[in-house]
Amino acid sequence: MTTPDPTESWATAAARRTLAGDDPWLWIAFDTDTRRYWQRPRDRSATRALAVAIAACDRSGWVRETALTEIAELGDPAVWPALALRCADWVPQVRSRAREVVLRCLAESPRAAFEAFAPLAFVLSRKVEGGWLAGVLDEHLRDGPAEVLESALDSRHRVVRRAALRIALARLPLDRLLHAVRFDDDIAIRVRCAEAVIRMRDPDVTRLLLSNRTAGVRAEAVHALGLAGEVDPAEAALTDRSGLVRATAQAVLRRAGRDPAAAYRALLAVPPTAEGIAGLGETGADAKSLYPYLSHPTARVRVETVRALRRLGDTPVDRLAPMLADPSPPVTRQVVLSLRGRELDMSFLLRHLGVDHPRHIRFAAYLLLVARDTWTRIETDLALLEDAFLGGQARSDVLSWLRNSSATSYLTPTVERITRVDALLRVSTTLGEHHVSLLRFHMGLHR
Repeated sequence: MTTPDPTESWATAAARRTLAGDDPWLWIAFDTDTRRYWQRPRDRSATRALAVAIAACDRSGWVRETALTEIAELGDPAVWPALALRCADWVPQVRSRAREVVLRCLAESPRAAFEAFAPLAFVLSRKVEGGWLAGVLDEHLRDGPAEVLESALDSRHRVVRRAALRIALARLPLDRLLHAVRFDDDIAIRVRCAEAVIRMRDPDVTRLLLSNRTAGVRAEAVHALGLAGEVDPAEAALTDRSGLVRATAQAVLRRAGRDPAAAYRALLAVPPTAEGIAGLGETGADAKSLYPYLSHPTARVRVETVRALRRLGDTPVDRLAPMLADPSPPVTRQVVLSLRGRELDMSFLLRHLGVDHPRHIRFAAYLLLVARDTWTRIETDLALLEDAFLGGQARSDVLSWLRNSSATSYLTPTVERITRVDALLRVSTTLGEHHVSLLRFHMGLHR
């Protein structure tokens, strides 16, 4: 890592970082910050390329327009992204000049110019005046040299690869499509390439997509094979880890005249899986058939059982409340989601709030307590202000209530609660005098 030059202005240092990479968002930030903060005269320590990059983002339209001529003379592709910015400039003269230089660069150095312009052009395409360059580059992809399209398909920028696919998808060979489906880091590209593979109508190739890591690709394959009359892939996909794929598989079975719920019940006759439980809940099965799995030894099965019951509209307090003490934090999180707003015994929740319980159980009890009603929330928070684990959360919640909800809290607390809250406020050292006074005011307390 090089040591920064103490005599170098922030604009020069920022220009140096920007030119060292090809991140379009860094160029956009550099453009905005330079125009907003930088004051001439120019930094004399800057090289010509750095000085031109700074000038191309200057707040003065005349300076920006002059810089475009310098960029054309310099001929350095590292500075060319500034031309893409100025093609969408709000000053017509700057815009016009930038577009002239851009067209000249594309004619003289097609690939280098495309690689310099494309990341910014496609990011800025929805900006006012930003569509011109994106349109020019689309034409360049369609009618320009083949090397430009090849470069775009291999670009590290997903916006550039997506633009290239819009042009070339129909003529890409199968091996290239399958490679993109497997390895591209952009989900949208993987799915689009999978759709192109499926359109080739080769069942053997489509089956290769069933094991893809992307849920959208697997769903497309299950759907396509189902339309072709193959139901077996849909049956296998009933227990897919993705809800999208399971929903697709269920639709294929229904279209074939089969009952997905019956298929799930058959699957659960053998050792159940979390995905099987989730699928049974998605089909609108009888909720009571899921009750036995609330005590399953596998945490993921218990998680999906609680979630499936909630999806079915069945949240039995007598069965779910004991699960607040589940040793698995994901299970207690699902239990809280199911029991929030339900009438639970206060003493039961306060017991689980005790310091002798694991943190995830204490936090679950806290969430259910503060969700009961306004004054239970406030009393709970005040009681926990000095707690080593929950104190920060409690203080933040009290301040949030004072800031956002206190003015619309019209219910008056009971005399017993006022007495308890008064005692807690008298010993509070965390909230500060101003916030204590506000709480006293909202509860009708007086000093």
